[in-house]
Amino acid sequence: MRISSTITLLILACLPGIAQHKFWITETPIFSNKHDSVQYVEAQNLFQKIVAKQSSQSADSALEVMRVIREQSITGYRKVYHASVNFISYDSLLKIKDYSKVNEVSLVNYPGKKIPLELYQCKNLASLELVNTKIQRLKKLKKLPQLTSVYILNNKPLRSLKLSKSKSVKTFGARGTNPELLPASFNKLVALEKLDLSSTDLSAFPVGWNKNKRLKELLLTNNKISALPDDLTQVPALEKLELQRNNIQAIPASVQNLLNLKKLSLNYNSIEKVDPAIAKLSKLEELSFYNNILTSIPAGVYELPRLQ
Repeated sequence: MRISSTITLLILACLPGIAQHKFWITETPIFSNKHDSVQYVEAQNLFQKIVAKQSSQSADSALEVMRVIREQSITGYRKVYHASVNFISYDSLLKIKDYSKVNEVSLVNYPGKKIPLELYQCKNLASLELVNTKIQRLKKLKKLPQLTSVYILNNKPLRSLKLSKSKSVKTFGARGTNPELLPASFNKLVALEKLDLSSTDLSAFPVGWNKNKRLKELLLTNNKISALPDDLTQVPALEKLELQRNNIQAIPASVQNLLNLKKLSLNYNSIEKVDPAIAKLSKLEELSFYNNILTSIPAGVYELPRLQ
C-alpha cells in the first residue's frame, strides 16, 4: 500500500494570469509503507528544529535518514493544488452581505456538480477558480457580465466539462485535468484571448482551438504533444504559442499559416527538423529551440526579419 506524506517537498509553480491568478501547486512524496512515511516526517521535523534553534547538535543523522528513505521508499509524487490566496473562498462568500464588492472567488473542494447560485449574485465577479472540484457544467455565464478569467485546477467531473456562452471571458486555463474531461470546444467563449492548457496530458492540440478567432495566446507547455497539426489553419489574432516540454519531433510547413505570431517557444522537445516555411513568419520576434536535437540552426530562421 502506498502512503502519501503530508510533507510538501517542492513548490512547482506560482502562475499569475491576466486577472491576478496566483494559484500554486506542490508535490508530496508517496511512500511504499507507513513506517517509512512516519520516520521521514520525524527526521524532517528534527532537522527543522535543529536549524531553527541553531543547535550544536548535528543534523547529519536526520539528513541521512531522509536521504535513505528518499532513495529506497519514495515511489512517486502526488500533486496538490492550492487556490490563489487573494481570492475569496466559497465559505467566506456566504458570510458577505454585499456581493457587489466580490471580484475574485475560488471554489475549493466544493462537492456540487454545478456552480452554486450565490456566485450568480456576484455581478462584478471578474475571476473564478475551481480547485479540486467535480463541476460538470459552467452554466449561465452570461449572468456574470464582468467575468474575464476562469481557471480549473484538478476538476474531475464524470464527463467533459460543458461551457455556456460568454461574451466576457478572455482567459481560460486548466491544470491537472484529464484531457478527456476538458471542454470539447471553447467556441462558446466568443471573446477568448488566452487559452492555457499546460500540464493537462494533452497528446494533441485541443479540438476546435482555431475556432476562437480572437485567440492571442495558446499555452500548451508540459504535455505529450508529438506534432503540430499538418493542417494548421490561420488564427489571425494568435501572437504567442508555447509548446515547451512536449514530444514534438518536427515543425511542418503549416506553421507559416500563423502569420501574426510574435513568440514561438519550443524548448525541451525532440525537434530534429524545421521546415524552411518558418521564414514566412515575418512578425516573429522571439523564437526558442534550446534542448532539442537539432544539429544546426534551421535555414529559415536566418530569414526572419524581426527576430530579436
